[in-house]
This record gives sequence, C-alpha cells and structure tokens, in this order.
Amino acid sequence: MERLAIISLMALVVVTSGCAALQGNGEPEPGVLPNETNDTNDTDVLGEPDPVVQSVNVDQGPIENIIGEEGEVTVDVANQGEEGQVEVRMIIYDDQGNALVERERTVSMDADGTREVDFSLSIPQGAAEVDAQVQPAQ
Repeated sequence: MERLAIISLMALVVVTSGCAALQGNGEPEPGVLPNETNDTNDTDVLGEPDPVVQSVNVDQGPIENIIGEEGEVTVDVANQGEEGQVEVRMIIYDDQGNALVERERTVSMDADGTREVDFSLSIPQGAAEVDAQVQPAQ
C-alpha cells in the first residue's frame, strides 16, 4: 500500500511539473523558443555549384545531317551557386530513346557564371537527338 502511494505521488509530481511549463493560455514560458521550421531545401548544400543546362547545340546543324561525320556538341551551362567543379554529361540518343554515346567532362565554374563545354566526336549511325545533364562534381 505504501508503495502504491509513493508511485501515485511520483506520477502526480511528473504531471504537475509538465503543466507548470505552460502558462494559463497554453503558451510556453517567456524565453522558451517554440520549435522552428527550416524553410531551406535539405538537398541544397552551401558552398557548392548549382549548375543548369541552358542549351545543347550541334555546331554543324541538325544531328541527322552529319551522321558518320565529325561533329561538335556545345553545352551551355549556367552555375547558379558557388564556384566549383561541375560534371557535364552529353548523351546522343537514337529515335527509340536508346543512348548511343555518352561523354562526360568535369569543368571548373565561377560562382554565378556561365560556360560553354564542347564535345568533339564522330556522330554515330542512328543518331536522332542530343541532350545534356549537369551536376556538382563528386
């Protein structure tokens, strides 16, 4: 019985101490900060590049016109973040969406800068489309 009274008393102390943290209106005590939400994107990392492909061009005209010939693909990249290394991947697809050629280069980019990245290669048979992807270098 004595043990039950002690446990009940301890429970009462815990409950009342929890309520003491609240004022009559349910607000935390002054000086106690509420939990704050973080409005920033958790995938953004301070101090790294944030590259974006602006355009992809085959310098000699439509890719279908230079199949089997040497061509140059230019990828225009804008960096919307800090300076750093950026991976630029150029992909040539056939008309079924299959990748025929993938080339990658790592380049240095200035903060908030732009850059042209050139890829020279022989344009393969079946080439129908060229595309590019960018990301901060690992």
